[in-house]
Amino acid sequence: MSKSPNGNDQYRLQCAALAWLCRDQMPVGVAVNVPIRKARTRVDVAALWCPQPSTEISKRRNAVRLPPMRSAIFLCHSRREDCWPECSQRQDIAKERTTVQAMVEKQQAAIRAKEPHLREGNVLFAEFANWDYQHSSDEEYHRLCERAAALDRMLYQGSRIERLATAQAANQFYLVVPQRCVMPQELHDGWGLLWMNSKGLLDLVKEAPEHSIGPGDDYLFIHYLLSGGTQLVHELYDLHSSKKKNYALTLMKKRAAGRRRRAPKPSTETTTDNDKDSPP
Repeated sequence: MSKSPNGNDQYRLQCAALAWLCRDQMPVGVAVNVPIRKARTRVDVAALWCPQPSTEISKRRNAVRLPPMRSAIFLCHSRREDCWPECSQRQDIAKERTTVQAMVEKQQAAIRAKEPHLREGNVLFAEFANWDYQHSSDEEYHRLCERAAALDRMLYQGSRIERLATAQAANQFYLVVPQRCVMPQELHDGWGLLWMNSKGLLDLVKEAPEHSIGPGDDYLFIHYLLSGGTQLVHELYDLHSSKKKNYALTLMKKRAAGRRRRAPKPSTETTTDNDKDSPP
C-alpha cells in the first residue's frame, strides 16, 4: 500500500476496507494490490472465505471433501470521476442511469403484485424472497432493463469494473468510496457499495450479490491472493534492505572520516633534516 502524498486517500480507503473485513467479515485470507490476470488489472483489496475442510475417514482411505469457497474483490476510488472512464457526457449518462434504475425498481414492485407466480422458493418473509423477473410478461420492464444495460456499457466500457465483471473473477464485487461519492443507483449491475464515513470506518450501503464463477476459478483466485501477498512481502523486504544499505554506507563514511582525523600528520622537521642530509 502506497503512503505517498498523492495516494493518501487511496491508502485510507484500503485500510478502512481491511478493518471492515477483519472486524465484521473474518476472511481466511486477505491481500492488497492483488493482480487479477484474468481481467488484466490489479485490485486494491481481495478476500477469501473457506470453511475448514472435513475429513471423512473410511476403511480404505482418507477422503478430504473441500467446502465451497467465497471470494470478494474491492475497488477503492477516492474521487467520483475515477469510477468511470473519460467520456464527454459522463454526468448526463450517470443521471439518466439513476432515473432508469428507479423506474426499474418501480416496475419490479408492480411485477411482484401482478405476477406472484414468479416468486422463487418458500421464504417466510417477502423481502428476502428471490423473484424471476426475467420471465415476466411486462414489456416495459424489459425495455427499461435493456436501456439500463446500454447505459452501463456507455459508463463502464473499458474500466476495471467492466473487466472484472466480464471475467467473473470473484463471487462478490464491492466499490469503496467516500460517503455519498457514488450513489447505489449508479452502481454497475451486480456490485455492492461501501461508504467511508468521517471516522474512517466503512458503512455497508448495498450488499453485493453472490455470483457463480467457473470451475477451478476458486483455486485461481487463491493464486492471485498469494501473488499479492508475496509482492507486498517483497516490497517490504526491499524497503528494509535499502534502509540497511543506506545506514551501512553512512556508518562507513563516518568511520572513515574519524580515521582521517585520528591519523598522525607528517612531521615537517623530519622532512627538513632529510633535505639537509641529502646531497646537492
